[in-house]
Amino acid sequence: MHGRLALLLIAAACSKRANEPSTTTTTTDTPRLYTAAELATYEKALLARLAETATRTCVRPIVREPGVDTPAGPDLVELVEPTGPLTACGPAFGKLATSGASAKAGDLIEARDPAVVALAGTCGPLLEEAVRKAAAHRDACSPFQLGVSKEPETWMNVIYSAHLLGLHARLSAERGTPNAALWMLINGAAAFRDLGRGRVGLIGAMIAVASTDTLLEQARAILTTAKLAPADLEALIAGVDGLLASEQPFADTLAGEREYFDLYLAMPQLKGKDWVPPGGWSLNAPRPDPDAESPFKAMPVTKHPHDEAGIMFETASVMAKAREEACPATATLVACHKGLTTLGETTKAIDPKAAAERLWSDLMTAVGSGDLLASARRIRVELVAILAGIAQPSLGAYAAKRAAGYARIAALRIHLEILRKGTCPTEAELADSPYPNLRAPVALGDVVDIVPRANGDLDISPPAWTVSKKPPWRIACKPR
Repeated sequence: MHGRLALLLIAAACSKRANEPSTTTTTTDTPRLYTAAELATYEKALLARLAETATRTCVRPIVREPGVDTPAGPDLVELVEPTGPLTACGPAFGKLATSGASAKAGDLIEARDPAVVALAGTCGPLLEEAVRKAAAHRDACSPFQLGVSKEPETWMNVIYSAHLLGLHARLSAERGTPNAALWMLINGAAAFRDLGRGRVGLIGAMIAVASTDTLLEQARAILTTAKLAPADLEALIAGVDGLLASEQPFADTLAGEREYFDLYLAMPQLKGKDWVPPGGWSLNAPRPDPDAESPFKAMPVTKHPHDEAGIMFETASVMAKAREEACPATATLVACHKGLTTLGETTKAIDPKAAAERLWSDLMTAVGSGDLLASARRIRVELVAILAGIAQPSLGAYAAKRAAGYARIAALRIHLEILRKGTCPTEAELADSPYPNLRAPVALGDVVDIVPRANGDLDISPPAWTVSKKPPWRIACKPR
């Protein structure tokens, strides 16, 4: 279960009685779990982190010289929420892709659906230019980092754009310009990956992976028949090396998750329903509107909205610390997957409703015992442990999905190397330079699998622990 949803569901389940009038006390005289000073400290720390995010740079290798020194943000926004000629492209493809009961975007592309081909003829050159501009920037933080700008109303425009650009590139290659077609795809991969660069939410990060996968599949298809000049191959190899070197730490995405909890689950309880978070409300963020269907209509964990804020702040802080230990900024994807999976496995089976009722009973008893402060602190720790334990389990899978996408870029690089050498490597040759390094790109921390087929072709697959629905990357090998 996704951590955000888990917190909201557990908040609803924790205490039905918490939303009912208490028989021993009222909301105004209920003992508080957090002081105003503690809540102010949490808020100050959040705003300081958001200010740092707003001014940070995300310097990465560019895939093709010359580069541009201005930030990529505006050009990346144009890919997601276009204002110019691209505006109609994504919705038009979406309409075509969902017009039939069994219609799927990939099927329409492979079938060369006439309407889709015509749309690619109009929108493809626009997308080609848009991704070229976006990929040329050295500073390429996502414009959709938490607290900087709200996420788009829909991410589907990115997926649709990836399909249209991929078809445009494929048709270009079939017209005899495979080098130009591959550069469209490499630029597109760079730009779409940048949408997930920095402290973004998990949805944006996974959209970056999915859209890049769509482009890479077209690159693989082009390379099966492409005839490329040696100089063109060298330039393409350098471009893909730039993609591999630009992989950001998965810890950045985890940092974005902390900001999500603080911004959308904690601060509204502290500020009230009319408060607008820095960057604005993202589409999928729960809003504390008592007149709307939202998770915040459910029963709270605590008896006071400011304590609710404190619990969410502290839970986010505890989870962030655990994740930083499981997946530090220097960790490889395999290390993050292992660390986050292990972290999720530590979850204990707890009846949250019973636990919350017991804890509140303890707190009320402490009112007359003189032990209120100690009891409040203990109750905070236990509530946070319950919520953090529920929210942690699924994050290892996201690292595995990211790793599978990264491994496909490594497969593209190996494919280009084989074309450069003119023949597929034997098992013995795979042990010699440069294949060991190409099979184990630094950010992955593991080795991609290369399996010979009966006809002599090669299949390249990401490590078994990754998560992908894509088939192996197949390379057609010439007889030796």
